[in-house]
Amino acid sequence: MSWSSAACRERCVTASQAADLGWVPRLSGDESLSLPSPIVRLVVRLLRRLRLLAHPPISRVDTLAIAQQECEIRGWRWVEPVIVREGLRAWRIWTAADMRGGNILVVEDGRTGAVRRATVTER
Repeated sequence: MSWSSAACRERCVTASQAADLGWVPRLSGDESLSLPSPIVRLVVRLLRRLRLLAHPPISRVDTLAIAQQECEIRGWRWVEPVIVREGLRAWRIWTAADMRGGNILVVEDGRTGAVRRATVTER
């Protein structure tokens, strides 16, 4: 079955509409900066596969590029491996994922790609 973008727009809902329908919990303020539970991630992934929840306009590749650029601007060293987590309204990128401490966390807005927060964890 072929899906046109117009058909998807008619069937898809935004994250806030999904929260209104009770499919996922509503996030407000700084709550959206915390990592969603595995169950929420599973539900979001399922709703997106069923084309009931719209995909974020910022891709995973774009998110990584924005995070790398933010690290360069701040003079922080980018260390692989990297974990990228998609939330309802934000992307979270962790560098040096196999190390404890000294990690960089970049939180980006899921719609615009703007950096909401960038921090370095203590060692």
